[in-house]
Amino acid sequence: MSNRVGVGMSHPGADPAAVVRRLDDVTGPVDRKYRKDHLTVTSPLFRAGPAAACLREYGGGPTPTTYQFRIFGVKS
Repeated sequence: MSNRVGVGMSHPGADPAAVVRRLDDVTGPVDRKYRKDHLTVTSPLFRAGPAAACLREYGGGPTPTTYQFRIFGVKS
């Protein structure tokens, strides 16, 4: 992943730039764990104001590796 990833959040007070920085930071460790264990890997939850995010990597074998980046609202 790179800083070219765009993140849009409609949660008031959320910090999209912080989420992109977190995505950049967590992609390497998630990739390494996925390659080592060949199992679905989910990053630790990251909270940025009223929004949270996590990165999941899965697939491989007969299907391509897939990233799922989830951003969702959380109660403050």
